[in-house]
Amino acid sequence: SNSPDRDFQRVILYDDGIHEDGALQDGLFSGVLEPGLPLGAQILFYLEAMDLSETLVTAPEDSNYTGDEGTSELYSLAVGLQLPPLELSELVASNKKGLQDETGKSEDWVEVRNCGGAPISLAGLFLGEHFPATENWFAFTAGLTLGPDEAIVVFCDGETADGPLHAPFKLDAAGGRLVLAGSGPSGTHALIDSVDYGKQTTDRAWARAGCGGEWRDATPTPGQPMLPGDNV
Repeated sequence: SNSPDRDFQRVILYDDGIHEDGALQDGLFSGVLEPGLPLGAQILFYLEAMDLSETLVTAPEDSNYTGDEGTSELYSLAVGLQLPPLELSELVASNKKGLQDETGKSEDWVEVRNCGGAPISLAGLFLGEHFPATENWFAFTAGLTLGPDEAIVVFCDGETADGPLHAPFKLDAAGGRLVLAGSGPSGTHALIDSVDYGKQTTDRAWARAGCGGEWRDATPTPGQPMLPGDNV
């Protein structure tokens, strides 16, 4: 990290249900860094795990940090950044007869909404299926701004040549994960929002019931605000 002493710390991650990691063995792991990092500090890290056959696995693959930032591929994370009031507000992972893109095809899509009271630039923001990672991330182009309560739709079809709002990944109707990430100092990343979704019904949306609302099955409303109680 860029803390004053730049110490290397080993943090144990737990999935036992008693370390603020959710339920026991639910796939969500949690660990605690030692205090003292300044706000906006850059953390460089990799993940290390050993399976039952005592085979060591790292992510990113073949990471082996020796103290020299240039000798290993590492993930980056910013600590304590002030995050913009943006949300993943809606997704359709099996679009057959609904919203069409600029080529006339009905592709799967995800919507991002500004839940704040002022315009927000989308420069430096990313959509992806994993965090931390940068593989197959979609980067919003410079110049895009969302006004208060405005939303923008990104087609998740793996066909980036079709337009500037087409992600390099597809949604899985059987279930998956989406993340919205922002950029911090020195190229670090911070998680703004995420959603884990289960098996989806064709031409139905998985959507929030308003800003900060619970996720639920709903009628798709791309680009439009959805109020609690609407579109069930």
